Amino acid sequence: MSRPQRLFDLLSVLKARGRSTVPELAQELGVSPRTVHRDLAVLSDAGVALVTKPGRYGGVSLLPSGRFPVSGLSTREKDLLRVTGLDVDRATELGMEALATAALGKLRPAGPEQRPGVLPLSHIVTVDNRPWFSVAPSNGDVAALAADIRNGSRLVIRYRRSGEESVDDRIVDPYGLLGRGGRWYLIADRDGVPRQYATGRLASWSVLDEPRRLRPGETLASVSASLAASLEQPEGTVAVVAELDRRKLDLAERILGSRLAAIDDGPTAGTVRITVTYAQIGGVRQLLQFGDSVNVLGPPEARSLIVDLSRGIVARHEQPCTGATDGQARTIAHMASTDIRTIPVRALDGSELDLRDLPGPMLIVNVASKCGLTPQYTALEKLARAYRDRGLTVLGAPCNQFMGQEPGTPDEIAEFCSATYGVTFPLTEKLDVNGDDAHPLFAELTTTPDADGNAGDVEWNFEKFLVSKDGEVLARFRPATVPDAPEIIEAVEKAL
Repeated sequence: MSRPQRLFDLLSVLKARGRSTVPELAQELGVSPRTVHRDLAVLSDAGVALVTKPGRYGGVSLLPSGRFPVSGLSTREKDLLRVTGLDVDRATELGMEALATAALGKLRPAGPEQRPGVLPLSHIVTVDNRPWFSVAPSNGDVAALAADIRNGSRLVIRYRRSGEESVDDRIVDPYGLLGRGGRWYLIADRDGVPRQYATGRLASWSVLDEPRRLRPGETLASVSASLAASLEQPEGTVAVVAELDRRKLDLAERILGSRLAAIDDGPTAGTVRITVTYAQIGGVRQLLQFGDSVNVLGPPEARSLIVDLSRGIVARHEQPCTGATDGQARTIAHMASTDIRTIPVRALDGSELDLRDLPGPMLIVNVASKCGLTPQYTALEKLARAYRDRGLTVLGAPCNQFMGQEPGTPDEIAEFCSATYGVTFPLTEKLDVNGDDAHPLFAELTTTPDADGNAGDVEWNFEKFLVSKDGEVLARFRPATVPDAPEIIEAVEKAL
C-alpha cells in the first residue's frame, strides 16, 4: 500500500471509529505501530487536528471542531487518489487531470503549522517517478482503454508482440491496467491464462457484448503481482557466473537489479565474482554492455555465446563505414585498435591535434596550474627540450578534476605555462581523466598498470604515461615520480 493511500485510510478509520489506540490502527491498516506513529506525525505536520490522550483508556482521535481535509473529496476524487496518489501525470494519462487537480486543491493544510520553525515536507522533498534518461513512452490512448474496461466486458484486442511487425487478434478478459516504470500494461486473462500486454503495442481494441470471465478469487492486484513474480523470479533459471571490475559494481546493481543473485570476492585483485540469473541462456547478452570490465566464467555455453556475439560485433565494425565524417571515422578506427595515436583529441586552442603526426614516443601527463606538483612543469620542459630532437614529445593534458586545481580558461592556462615555466611542449584541450566523462584517451591509458601492477583511475595531477611511436602504452608513472627520475629517463631512452 502506498503512503498516500495509507494516509487516506488512516483518516477514514479515525473519522469512522473515533478514538483508537495505535495498536488498533496498526491492525486495521495491516502495518506496524511504528508506521502508524510516523503517519500520525505526517498528518499532524499537514495541519490535521489530532487529539492524543494517554493512559489505559486513551488513544488518538480527530478534533471534532477541526477541519478534516479528506471530507471535502468526492467519491471519484478519493478513488483516483487511491490509484495515482499525488502523481498528476499518471492521472492525466488516465484522462483525469482536472479531477486530480481539484482533489489536490482540497488537500491544503487545514490549520496553522503545529511545529514552528520546521519547514513543510513539501518544501524540502520532491518526487520524480520517471527513470533516468527516459523519454515519454508511447502508451496509446490509456484513458479510452480504461473507460472501456470499466464496462466490465470482454475485449477483442489487436496486439503486436515485441520485436514483430504483424498484429493478431485475441479475445481477453481484462482485470484492468497496471502502471509501472512510466508505462501502462493491460492485465487480462486469455483462455484462462494471465497475460500482460503493453498498451503502446495495442493497435486497436473493441468491446464485446458479454461480461468478462475472471478466475474466482483473482483481482487486478493479485494477477499483477503474480505476473511480476514470474518475470522477475522465473522457475528453471540459468545462473551465469562472471568476474567484474569492482568499480563497476554500483552500475551492475542498477542495471541487473534482482537478477544479481550473489556478490563475492573476485578471483583477482580489484574484482568481484557475481552470479546473475536469467530465464534463458540468451539473457547473458545483457552483460555485453560492461565491455572489457566483465569476464563470463560459466556455464560454458554462456561463455561461448559471449564469444560468438563479440566476434559478430567485431566483424561488423571492421567493415568500412560509409557516410562517416573524418572525426567519426577516426573514432571507429580506434574502437578496433589499441593504438593510442588513433584517438581523436584537440589542442588547447581547440584545433585538431592528430597524435599520428608526432614523430616518436610520447610522455602524456595530466597537468594543473594550482597544484603542489605544478613545479614539475620545469622538469617536464627540460625533458622535452633534451629529447625533442630524438623524437620524444611531452604532451600535457590540463585537468580540473582534482580539487579544482586547473580552473583557468584555455588562454589563461597557455599564458600561465608560458610565462611561469617557459613551456614549449603541446597541451591538449582541458579534459577529464577519470569517471564516466573521462576522455577516450585517458580511458585507454588507465587500463595500463603501473610498476606495482595497479591499473585504474589516475591518482592525482601529473601522472605520466609513456607511449611508443606505434601507440602502445609502455609504462605508467604515478604523480610522485618526478619527470627526471632515473626510471623515467631509462624508459624514455629504451623507447627511443
